[in-house]
Order: sequence, then C-alpha cells, then structure tokens
Amino acid sequence: MLRKALSPLGLDGLDWQSGVKREFEIPAAGLDERASSALAQIASAYGSVLSNPSALSSLQRMIAGAPQTLRDFTPNPQRVLAEKQDLAERLRQIRSLLQ
Repeated sequence: MLRKALSPLGLDGLDWQSGVKREFEIPAAGLDERASSALAQIASAYGSVLSNPSALSSLQRMIAGAPQTLRDFTPNPQRVLAEKQDLAERLRQIRSLLQ
C-alpha cells in the first residue's frame, strides 16, 4: 500500500518546477517595472537551477543584484536545492526499505 502511494511521486517527490513557478507568481502584483523585470529573470533562472545546480552561483548573483523587495521574499536557492536533494534521498531510503 505504501509502495503504491510512493509510486506517483517520482524520484524528486514534488514537481519542483511548478512549485517555484507558483511561488514567484504570488508577489508579482504591485512591483515596479524594474522589480518585475528582475523577478521574471530570477524565476526563469531559478527553474533552470532546479535541473542544473551548477548554475547556482549565477542565480545567487542575480538575486544579490535585484531590488531589495525581491531579495526579501526570494527563497534561498541553496536551501531549496538542499531540501530537494534531502527529499529525494529520503524517498530513496523509504523505497529501499519497502523492497
């Protein structure tokens, strides 16, 4: 039964791309033009980092150069990658135990 419940979760456990996309859609209202432009770039780069972690430093520089309002609510990409990896590892361990 538990194996059946884990099956649709896939290797990563979540659709991280969709989650990040939704996360960045929330604050878009009320931002000035500069912040909106930076948000679009950061959101795109964030999605890329989820599938290519080697681009992390580029995203971190982008966030550091963004307006303060964006820096205040942008999730730490290093932490998000660590959480993604941790969840995948825990799912792998659980699946291994269920074999």
